[in-house]
Order: sequence, then C-alpha cells, then structure tokens
Amino acid sequence: MRVYVSVDMESVAGIVHEDQTNPVEPRCAHEYARGRKLMTGEANAAVEGALAAGADYVLVNDSQRRPVPPVPGCPRIKHLRPRGPGPQGQSGTEAHP
Repeated sequence: MRVYVSVDMESVAGIVHEDQTNPVEPRCAHEYARGRKLMTGEANAAVEGALAAGADYVLVNDSQRRPVPPVPGCPRIKHLRPRGPGPQGQSGTEAHP
C-alpha cells in the first residue's frame, strides 16, 4: 500500500494565530518554531500510523515555504519539498515509485 500525506501549517491542531506560520518576521520566531514542532509531530504521527497499517511507501508533501524537519529516517518515506513559486499539492508524485 502506498500512502500520500500532505502537510501545511495552517491545518495543524494547535495553530491558532498567524504568528505561528510566519517565518519572516523576527518577532514571530518563537511562535513559528512552536508551529514547526506541532506540524512535524502531526506529520510523524500520520507516517507512523500509515506504516503501522502496512504501508510499503509513504510520500510526504511538505507545503511550507520553509520546510519542517523531515520525519526521522526510513527508506519507505520520501519527502517532497516546495521548489520555488507555483502550485503545491501533488505535483511530482507521479515520478516516485
């Protein structure tokens, strides 16, 4: 089974203010770091659940402008990262096994 997980900070539990998604403003640095940690935790939980359910391969699409740390190493996990402007989402998924 192959699983596609798409993560974006604005849909993460615990993100309640735009400061938590703002990587640009220095005054937001602490809240942004907290938001990244929340998003990473949710992504990790989704991947762990997929692997526990029997997934052979998990593709994680990180839709943030400044990517979160990847899920800890596993050869069955592939990360897509944003590459400049343009649509996010599923672009590029067809190129992966």
